[in-house]
Amino acid sequence: MADCFFGSEPDKVMKFRTLARLELELFYFLSTNLYGLRLQKISDIIKSSSFPTDISNQNFELLTPKPIRRFSDLAKKNLLADYTISYHYSLFLLQQKDINKQHQNSFIAFAPGFTDGLKNSYLSVSKDSFKIDNNYLSLLPQPFSIDLAEKSKSLLGGKSITYGQSTKQFFRENAGGHQVIHIGTHAESNNDYPEYSRLIFAKNI
Repeated sequence: MADCFFGSEPDKVMKFRTLARLELELFYFLSTNLYGLRLQKISDIIKSSSFPTDISNQNFELLTPKPIRRFSDLAKKNLLADYTISYHYSLFLLQQKDINKQHQNSFIAFAPGFTDGLKNSYLSVSKDSFKIDNNYLSLLPQPFSIDLAEKSKSLLGGKSITYGQSTKQFFRENAGGHQVIHIGTHAESNNDYPEYSRLIFAKNI
């Protein structure tokens, strides 16, 4: 195991991501070591060209400024305990004991289905043929997604928003506050421009 203490920063990152198979002491060492390599004196590092470009893939709550003796110490001695960082899926969610109070409803499903009727409704209100979204019209129907949404609703309660009601605007206005959000739709992934990746909802007509 001694060789895991040495090597370049990328090597340590690779080893850090496989800590589930490593000994506890090695976790303590690499966690503190990676903190020193990447985020110590962050106010200076972030202004320099040497700031790591793959930082978005790092679990900040697993970086510890000081050595820890047990995993439970991560709650109070990790990077997020000292800095406010916008971060999703953090271990800090485990400390939010009142989190269920934020979810007044249990289940909501969104499933446009993309049936011929849905597409014909879109065409009927599209006055300018040059502005018609032909990609939307070419989407394969998803009748099974409608069935799944309805069956899930019958089992879990809640709401099932289908066909023309399942728009992006309705999703933004009503998805929040649910413990389970089911989305049955098409999606597009853009590796060159990730910001253009999207879920596809029914058109607002």
